[in-house]
Amino acid sequence: ASKLSLGGYVKIGKPGLILVEGNDVDCDHFLEALVQSKKIFHTSTFKIGGRAVRNVSDIDSCRCLPRKMEQLESKSGMDELNSVCKKLGLLEALGDIISH
Repeated sequence: ASKLSLGGYVKIGKPGLILVEGNDVDCDHFLEALVQSKKIFHTSTFKIGGRAVRNVSDIDSCRCLPRKMEQLESKSGMDELNSVCKKLGLLEALGDIISH
């Protein structure tokens, strides 16, 4: 993610979640890398829960998430993700992922 200028959150554990922010091309490359790693390491399935798109000229000037990927702990991390997703309009998508 750092090579792609993405920022956001990673929550390990159950459920494990990744929330990224960056330009469309970098987000797509990151998703492709996740799909490839799933194939290589034979990991369990994952889902894309939602996507919010804003057209801006400079992503760094209007980021909603941290500029670097940050790891969140189990309970407090879920609370943090709930709060961030609510602000971004992704709370329903988060709920869909968690419920499946």
